Amino acid sequence: MSDRTDSNLENGPTDSEKSPNSPSVSSDPAESKSQPPPEAPEGGSKAFLSLLGGSLGLFISFGSEISWITSSEFFFMLFASPLSGYLFDNYGPRLPIFPLMVKYLLPEVGFGWTMRICAFLILAIWLITMATIASNLPHGGRKFEISNYTRPFTQPKFLILLGFCYFLYWGLFVPFNYLVISYVGYGMSLNMAFNLIPIMNGASFIGRTVPNVLADRYGRFNVLIIMVFATGVITLALWLPAHSNAALISYAAIFGITSGTCIGLTPPLVMTIFPPREVGFRIGTALAIAGVAALTSPPIAGAIASKSGGSYENSTIFSGVNFMIATAFLIWLRVQVAGWKPTTIA
Repeated sequence: MSDRTDSNLENGPTDSEKSPNSPSVSSDPAESKSQPPPEAPEGGSKAFLSLLGGSLGLFISFGSEISWITSSEFFFMLFASPLSGYLFDNYGPRLPIFPLMVKYLLPEVGFGWTMRICAFLILAIWLITMATIASNLPHGGRKFEISNYTRPFTQPKFLILLGFCYFLYWGLFVPFNYLVISYVGYGMSLNMAFNLIPIMNGASFIGRTVPNVLADRYGRFNVLIIMVFATGVITLALWLPAHSNAALISYAAIFGITSGTCIGLTPPLVMTIFPPREVGFRIGTALAIAGVAALTSPPIAGAIASKSGGSYENSTIFSGVNFMIATAFLIWLRVQVAGWKPTTIA
């Protein structure tokens, strides 16, 4: 593969490079007829306002402790994504955590007013999100044809992507749900254990920004593969044997970085592979599959811990193995898109 092909894989083919042999062109006949994505302008107030809106939208999308409550929340949040994706494809983005705050509010104002304060905060942030987020792609209503939404399920690359998303989120929501309670079981104070959640979330900011910059230079596949694999490694090699506060805090911070990358870099990866006019539905479907994983993973991990006498070691193994399986699916997808050459910017 030539250096010129390598450097163009991320940017998509030019008109003169659209051939069946190009690694960035889908082998699917319907996809190969699609136009290359319009060049997205960099910077500007519209882009930074959209960044603000998207960040606030993510800020109010996660939280809770009991496994079925949390898993149901994530399931309903993610499973409706195909509908949201369909609306995005046709009309754009405008149509469709609070651990420490809750911890200190509950003894001061009670459960009822704590929930009301959370709701008021969510309402205010959603208003800002809806007012600032925008799209740089053209959108227009298209005639609804069921074949447009069943055809992706006949494409091997899309099915591999769904497999990757399922196992990734099957692994992710074990630490999200059981990090605090497992640490308390290891002897960490409850106060310190709750402080780990904002540590993890703060580290996630690094994971959602720095690796994205690296992905623009070295390829989205390449960076994401490394980060998903690293998440599995630290789960099995750090969380599993760790019992000291220093090791547990280190895991929470590193997991925040790697998991932030896993969540934040997957949608741009989808946009790299598939036609821009379908990215909403395809990302939505991938997130719906992730929602099923989010629904089932915490209760399964909880049942494993219960069968293990309250120990979370086997649940940790369950999580770590899922990250490794997700890595295998991602490598498989990269080979389908860009071939085996490891130096390809893909």
